Amino acid sequence: MDHAYTDLRLVVFGGEVLEPDSLKPWYARHGDRVRLVNMYGITETTVHVTEKTLAAAGVEQATSVIGEPLKDLSLQVLDRYGEPVLTGVAGEIHVGGAGVTRGYLGRAALTAQRFVPDPYGPPGARLYRSGDVARQLPDGGLVYLGRADQQIKLRGFRIEPGEVEATLRAQEGVQDAVVTLDTPAQGAPRLVAYVTGVVEPLVLRVGLSRLLPGHMVPALIMPLERFPLTAHGKLDRKALPRPGGQVLAASEAPRPGLEQEIAEMLSKVLRLPSVGRNQNFLDIGGDSILATQAIFRLREYYGIELPLRYLLEAGTVAGLAIEVADKLSASYERQVTEPVLLQLQRSQRRTRKQASVQNSRSQF
Repeated sequence: MDHAYTDLRLVVFGGEVLEPDSLKPWYARHGDRVRLVNMYGITETTVHVTEKTLAAAGVEQATSVIGEPLKDLSLQVLDRYGEPVLTGVAGEIHVGGAGVTRGYLGRAALTAQRFVPDPYGPPGARLYRSGDVARQLPDGGLVYLGRADQQIKLRGFRIEPGEVEATLRAQEGVQDAVVTLDTPAQGAPRLVAYVTGVVEPLVLRVGLSRLLPGHMVPALIMPLERFPLTAHGKLDRKALPRPGGQVLAASEAPRPGLEQEIAEMLSKVLRLPSVGRNQNFLDIGGDSILATQAIFRLREYYGIELPLRYLLEAGTVAGLAIEVADKLSASYERQVTEPVLLQLQRSQRRTRKQASVQNSRSQF
């Protein structure tokens, strides 16, 4: 143990999001001898709001747990309508209690926007809208997810990047993760995840698809050796590499005929200039909503019944062409066979009718 730390008893973390994984070297050398406390706070509530005493046993968790409110404060997680959210659901942190300040000096409009009436407190009580997003754990603790102004809106869905990032960090081999919205010059907006560590993007996407709704699974996962940082040591989002070149990378062209027809339909749905025969639909910006549109076009064009899972499972133009060809073949066989069966049935009915008539005549 380092001599410099022999008298150390308490370390308080604050100001930036604490990643539990970053404490591994400390716990490996010092164990739980020194009390480490993670605190969440904001100036408008007289600095600190919550506290969480950390332990070596929790260093593997992927999320930043900020604990429970201090004694002079109350904390509520509310949705955009000011209603409490369910346990485990993301919402904005609202802080009440004696520590909440009176407002911003000389800025009445901003004060009215951020300091709102507390519908669950005594008359005259107010809440401070922090702009931070969290979800509550069953034990009452809070998991910090990020800023509300970083919330992503994608095809009608509101997505908390912090929630996707936390799920990514929990995957094997992932050290850290950042999720952003990418709007390419060609194609639809999509989620892009940047990760550090030893990872396989395809394996990560499969793992995420089992844990998150389809609209929250990144269309592309880009492994990086390290994240770009500003001069102050913070993540430099503007310096993250653009994914456009990788997503629209060259791919083997579709073969003439069925593949070419399907590729043209998919490119229109995805708003891409072209789609290669081996490019995965989900990897180039597709999702369940766009898949539904693509399947509808295929059904209309070929006149066949095609389940949505065919596109999601086959994934590529080449794979989908095989499924469509099988359906068309089966449909053609029915078209050839059914008229023959109908003729046979009509012939049998005529024969039975003639036999019945002859039978009736013989009785007279």
